[in-house]
Order: sequence, then C-alpha cells, then structure tokens
Amino acid sequence: MNQLQKQELEALAGLESGDRRREELEKAPSWEALRQFSPLRANLLDWYPFTGEEAVLEFGSGCGALSGFLAQRVKRLTCVEGDREMREIAGKRKELMELPDGRISLLGGSWAGDIRPQLDHAYDMIAAVDGLAGADRLGFSTAEELAGELASLLGEDGILLLAVPNPLGMRYLAGCREENSGRFFDGPEGYPQCGLKPGMSRKELEELAKRAGLLAVRFFYPYPDLRFTQSLYSDGWLPKEQELGGRYLDFAHDRLALFSEERAYGTAIRAGIYAQVANSYLMAAARTERGLRRVAPLLYCRHSNERDPRFAIRTEIREEGGIRSVRKLPADASAKG
Repeated sequence: MNQLQKQELEALAGLESGDRRREELEKAPSWEALRQFSPLRANLLDWYPFTGEEAVLEFGSGCGALSGFLAQRVKRLTCVEGDREMREIAGKRKELMELPDGRISLLGGSWAGDIRPQLDHAYDMIAAVDGLAGADRLGFSTAEELAGELASLLGEDGILLLAVPNPLGMRYLAGCREENSGRFFDGPEGYPQCGLKPGMSRKELEELAKRAGLLAVRFFYPYPDLRFTQSLYSDGWLPKEQELGGRYLDFAHDRLALFSEERAYGTAIRAGIYAQVANSYLMAAARTERGLRRVAPLLYCRHSNERDPRFAIRTEIREEGGIRSVRKLPADASAKG
C-alpha cells in the first residue's frame, strides 16, 4: 500500500458509512478503495440469519470491509489481520469506533505468539473471506495448517464460512489477471510463483474441509465474484442458460477478452459443469449437519442494492420441509418504509 492509497483509505474510514461515503466512492475511486469500502461487499453474507448472540471470528479482516456489517449483527466480533496498515485503517473506521466497548477487537502480529493465545472462545462462526490470500502474513505456510487451526476454534455447532476465488473460474480463463499477483493465467497454471495459494477448486476445498474434521459442507457460488456479489447460487439453484451475461468488469487490472463469457457460461451450464468454472466459492463447513442448519435452507439470493438505497432489496429463495418460499427484504434501513 503506497502513501496515496493509505491517505485515500483513511479519509474514507473517517466518513459515515451511509450516503457520505457512498458519494465519495462514486468519484472515480481506486480499486483498493472499492475493495475495502464498497457497501456491496456485505452482499456475500447479508442473507445469513444472525441471532445477535453469536461470537464471531473474522479471519483476514483487511481494512474492515465486512467488520462493521458483522459487528452490528453479532454479540462479539474478533478481527484478525496480519497487515499492520490495514489493521490501523480498520481501527479508524467511524462505524467501528462508535460501537460499544467490548463488541469488537482487532488483533495482529504472529498467529502463534500474539493472536492464538487471545482466542479462548468457542466461536459460533468463523468468516474467512479471501482469507487464504493473506494467511502467510500471519505465519501460515499451507491451507491445511490454516483450516486445522480455524476448525479447532469452532464451537460444537460452529460454522466456517470460507470464501476464495476459483483458479479455474471463467474470468481467469477468459483473460483476467489473477487479482493478487496481477499475472495472467496464474490460477489455471496452479499459482506457480505463490507459496500459499490464494484460490482453490471445489474439489480442493472439499478435501480441505474433510482433513480439518469438518465433514458437513455446503457450497454457494457468488456471481460475479466474492467481492461484489450480485447473486448467490447453490447446488439446489444453479443459473439458467443465458442468465449470466456480459464481460467480467475487472477493476483491479487491465484484461484480455479471449472469448464471449456469456456464450461460454451457456456451454458450461448445458454441460452441467457451472460449479467447476464459477469465479468464486463460498464454502459453509461444520463438524455435523446440525452446524449447517442456518445455511441449509438458502437456495438463492439476488441483490438489488446498487440502486438508490431507499429502493434497495434482496430476494431470497429458501426451502424448508420440502416447501420453497420467496422473500423480498429491504437491503438498507432507509428502504424499510
């Protein structure tokens, strides 16, 4: 992070999280500003039915892109971030500074020496959104090591929500650079210059969860990706042919346009392999099916919150007891009227 980026992020952190910050983000922001402050970041998790009593660990919290959203919905939030500058910016976010004492804590340093001794809770949820990308800063060398540590911190019915890019995602095949390295085809080639790989295929994620003792797993497919999710699909509700269209908008790097992603998605959907080429995965994993009871009913979620907040909604399709239901919910407090 250079000095100009840091100043931009610090300025955004000091603004109210509503209209004022949204207005600043619309003034040709940098990729890093969008990544850390876009209100669309919460779309990945805003469907989860929090009770308000959860103890949650956010691993790889960055500058707090999801921390404010989570802290307002749970009883206690512990954020872990290995990058000191990101952690400092998170601490300056206005919405976090205004929380009651004890609601949130920001931890950094080395995992073994500084962080792990302070994590003495059996967490109801661990959210690791793109957590693999920065895990090496905390001393982890393999995804297996990280998954084992996170699994050990879950309560009996706790749930791990791990979101990662798919190295074989359509955007990478079609000519987008890998987000973290900036190299073309880094994922399809197996991240040859990376130590701890930032992305994993579905099969690799399933094996990772199993080795960590998390035997109950559900997969969701954020579209277009895990950062700016518009739709969240599942194995029970996959996209239809011609439902996914247009070229992936890469805000981080320039890109190639090697083929029509819309037609390629159609081919993948007809062939029944959409899950293998989805751009990102959100894996929900627990020790038993009981731990997945709060995520299992969700089949599909569609967000319409890129519009005026007064008219922002999300549409959910759920299935419980063999009965499917459709719900339209306000996505913003100003939309409730």
